[in-house]
Amino acid sequence: MQNGAKKIVGYDVMVAKKIAKSIGVKLEIENIAFPSLISELQDKKVDFILAGMVANKQRKKVVAFSKPYHYAKFTVLLRKGEEKKFSSLSSFKGAAIGAQQSSVPQKLAQQQLKGANLVVESSLNTLTTELLNGKLDGIAIGKDSADMYVKKFPDKYAISKVRLKASTDVSAVSVAVRKSDKTLLKKINQEITRLDKNGQLTKMYQQAQDLQMKYGK
Repeated sequence: MQNGAKKIVGYDVMVAKKIAKSIGVKLEIENIAFPSLISELQDKKVDFILAGMVANKQRKKVVAFSKPYHYAKFTVLLRKGEEKKFSSLSSFKGAAIGAQQSSVPQKLAQQQLKGANLVVESSLNTLTTELLNGKLDGIAIGKDSADMYVKKFPDKYAISKVRLKASTDVSAVSVAVRKSDKTLLKKINQEITRLDKNGQLTKMYQQAQDLQMKYGK
């Protein structure tokens, strides 16, 4: 909230502001439900999308994507003190591992944590509660989220050294534009390259993480 009004903030917004400034336009943010984003883009109700969207094969058929401005990573969230117990992929054999329903971590856990007993829930909050209560041994999760839990509750959570490997079609976060907007796409790519080279992408991402820590999701 700012001056009694809701304000949309976050890493995507920070990057969007930089892109808008670089191409000399005023940024207008539209808060649209994720499943409707591509249709809104195609209908020319928005000009580009920054919403943590991964450039997968299905989406590439209908829209164009910029070079990635962020790569998602995946790991296993543990209870504090159990890092040594779960330090390799094989160590999760027989363990109860939670994952959010229909998520990338669920798919990766099924593929890579062989022999683990996968427990699927719709809510991440439910999973973390079950982890602390001992019903789960770990949670397959995005590393960004895992870092947040550890920073907020350093006496309760820890992160396994295990990394769940992910291909770029589930990890590369990019800007989506209409296929016909080739000039716009070129300008966006130029700005992402500049922000990457001067370290601004990393700096803004950390700022966004700090904001999330302060105000919560």
